[in-house]
Amino acid sequence: MIVICGYNFPFLSLNIFTSELNPPLYFAISRSGNNVGSTNRISSIKVSKDGSSFTLESGNEKVKCKTKLLGKHNISNILLAANVALDLELSLKEIASGIEKISQTAHRLEIVKSNAPYTIIDNAYNSSVEGSKASLEVLSCFGGNKIVITPGLVELGSKQYDSNFEFGVNVSKVCDYVIID
Repeated sequence: MIVICGYNFPFLSLNIFTSELNPPLYFAISRSGNNVGSTNRISSIKVSKDGSSFTLESGNEKVKCKTKLLGKHNISNILLAANVALDLELSLKEIASGIEKISQTAHRLEIVKSNAPYTIIDNAYNSSVEGSKASLEVLSCFGGNKIVITPGLVELGSKQYDSNFEFGVNVSKVCDYVIID
């Protein structure tokens, strides 16, 4: 079995295409919105500052799922993993139970626990264009003043200036303050 997963896939469709290759190949359809061949999918997506909820559908079966992970982009990775789990003959109920137990990866949209009257989201590991867009989408779910502390996007070669300019424009749409570190 070969599985292709990726944090930075720019999904417009959260469906999986299962090819008839031997061994099976699972991949996400990006930017096309084409559902050809999809049998497992996600619907009823709700994303908030507390995590995400959605319905996982396989054939005529459906199960409601919850995760503490922040951001729509994480749901696409969960769908890929769920497709593999279904191929390994786990039930939708078992998959939903596993999804609820997924823990946050350090420095990737991680809520830092504190008694402070503000929320800190540690996203220090992020450094990609698509990741920065996903981070700002998550940040927009939170109320109050929003502050971003960032070194900007680095190691992008000739695309660095334009990518940082676009990042700045996007930050200005979501945040009240930005600190360049």
